[in-house]
Amino acid sequence: AWTMSFPKVWKVTAFGVALGFVQGLIMLTGVGGIAFMPITFGTLPFYIAFFAAGVLAKRNKWLDAIHDLDGCQVTFARLVATIFPVMVICLITFSYENELGLTSKRNHLVTVPVLATAGGGFCMAIIITALHFFSHHFNMTGPVSKYLSDAAYGVYLTHSWVISLVAWTWFLALDAMAAPAGGSLYWRPGDPFSSTEMDTWLLVAGWVYTAVLSNLVVWPLATQLRKLPVLKEML
Repeated sequence: AWTMSFPKVWKVTAFGVALGFVQGLIMLTGVGGIAFMPITFGTLPFYIAFFAAGVLAKRNKWLDAIHDLDGCQVTFARLVATIFPVMVICLITFSYENELGLTSKRNHLVTVPVLATAGGGFCMAIIITALHFFSHHFNMTGPVSKYLSDAAYGVYLTHSWVISLVAWTWFLALDAMAAPAGGSLYWRPGDPFSSTEMDTWLLVAGWVYTAVLSNLVVWPLATQLRKLPVLKEML
């Protein structure tokens, strides 16, 4: 039942488009999340599909098949991975420049399925593109790559906690900087986004701070967790 050769790239992309459209329809129902997983672009339905694909890939040597893809299939994947994001950016830019109200209730019924559909095709195409590229140009092993490979699963399981905590410390820093002027970040009850206006450089600095510090924490953390009696058998 688990024997299956790697499908043609266009079929994988078409599956991603269809799954993205279904996910867009699910998002329109207003379901916020299932089993602590958010329902947004490229999430839970894709996680299920990718888990099944990972099992199939392991048992049927899909990584070897992706490495040996012919030029036409690789070109197709690269084109989809490039064109779909450009289409999405153009749609969003056109909407805001013409004040169409991308997030209004009426346009929401159209834009969410469209964005989710494009995102689904992009997810599949960019994965194939990346796997093919790295299998040809970075298929090597060394101390650093082995360290990262050993810790990767632990990082996958813990990164969301680390990123959330690090981002929280940045919010505390912003509050501390605003305190002398009598200000602070404002959060509406139940809203995950702050409506406080701030300089763009603070947003960029927050991203850099969170990205760098999270990586400095999560990789050593995952490495140490792998040494614990029970977790070393799981991670």
